[in-house]
Amino acid sequence: MFFQYLIGAITFLPWILRTNTRIQFGRYPAMNFARILIATISIGIWYLSLSYMPITEVVGLGFISPIITIIAAIIFLHEKLTLNKTFAIMLTLVGSFFMLRPDQSFGTIGQYGIYALLPITAAAFFAFDKILVRKLLSRGESAELLSIYLLIFIAPMCLLPALFSGWSWPHFIHLPWLLLLGVLSALANFAFNKAYELAEVTFLMPFGLAKILISGLLSYLAFAEFPRSMDIWLGIVIIGMSAILLNRDRVKKIV
Repeated sequence: MFFQYLIGAITFLPWILRTNTRIQFGRYPAMNFARILIATISIGIWYLSLSYMPITEVVGLGFISPIITIIAAIIFLHEKLTLNKTFAIMLTLVGSFFMLRPDQSFGTIGQYGIYALLPITAAAFFAFDKILVRKLLSRGESAELLSIYLLIFIAPMCLLPALFSGWSWPHFIHLPWLLLLGVLSALANFAFNKAYELAEVTFLMPFGLAKILISGLLSYLAFAEFPRSMDIWLGIVIIGMSAILLNRDRVKKIV
């Protein structure tokens, strides 16, 4: 995490220098700090869960994150659910269920004991991170500054745990992957903040779950892992339908 976000901060350095941006916590320092702290905890717990559990179980148990996010958006952000949006979210959750099969993950959590709580806790923290981002953006903070705040301040927060757990310099063979991870993290974080600046949480949720589709495509290209399960194909079709439904709703609004 330390190297990932240090490299991510360096990625934004040219933009900071070009725009003479002052690194400060804007008009809402407490909320910005809370958001960075929550993001750090959620990412750290998610990585930690991978140390004790297979990634399939971790992703499956993280299925509750969109459900928590939607409920929190309605309670704290007072977002309204249209009929189309509600139906699209329900379709996405059903499609994601078929692809991730969290019921199978819950069926095997007994063997992991208390460690099974890690991905569930991470999912809850991720959900509230999204709510805080949307709240800050709605109050005038820019997506660029929120990205810079996270990338710059999360690295020092990760340094002490890294030193405490036993510092280890990466080998030369790790450097290209760390560089790629840092750059992609920076771009992903900016895209995430920009999306939440332009649209509501409940509208974006089905698109966020489309990462399952992208992960499947990249797995096929990188590792020749072709989805053969009928559940996965059914989930892909259902999630695709939900995205079409949401875009139809947005096009109607624009027209």
